[in-house]
Parts: sequence; structure tokens; C-alpha cells
Amino acid sequence: MSVSVLTSPGTQMETAVLILRNPFGVTAMRLFFLKLKRGSEDLPNDPEPQAFTDLAAARIEAIQALREMSAPAAYDGIEITNTDGSVLLMVSTREALN
Repeated sequence: MSVSVLTSPGTQMETAVLILRNPFGVTAMRLFFLKLKRGSEDLPNDPEPQAFTDLAAARIEAIQALREMSAPAAYDGIEITNTDGSVLLMVSTREALN
């Protein structure tokens, strides 16, 4: 298992990728942070990135996490960032609960 940093063609945005090698081949998983948001408050969030196949898979995880919360309406949603801190997507609580 190794982590590589790739730069998207035509951009300066870097993406960390987790490379998993197994007897069946190689799998690349992108690393994302899922950050719970409530206004401008600095909420405690997981300091370790999570590995997903792509941004769509990270979005699905964010939606499921918001749906499983005991009081999701108390939060704005979950911000998905890459490993350099660039915001890629904001999943709002409203979106997740509809």
C-alpha cells in the first residue's frame, strides 16, 4: 500500500491517491476529508482522510452520514475537500434529508 500525489491535467489541483496492490491487481482510491459544518464554527472532524473510488462515492457517504445523525438539522452539511484543503463539494443537510 502506498500513497501517491497526482496533479490533474490542465490544473494545479493535486489529489492524493491511495494505491492498493493485491493478487488481483492494483486499485487506486482517492483521499478525501469529510468535514461536518455548522456556520463558521470550527467543529472537531476526523484528522485522517478517507479513501473513496471517486467524488461521487464520497458524496454518497456524506449523505448517509447526515441521514444517520441524531440531530442533522443542527448542521449545515458536510464539506468534502481534497488533501490540500480545496473544497470540492458541499452536501447540505437539506439535500441529504430529501
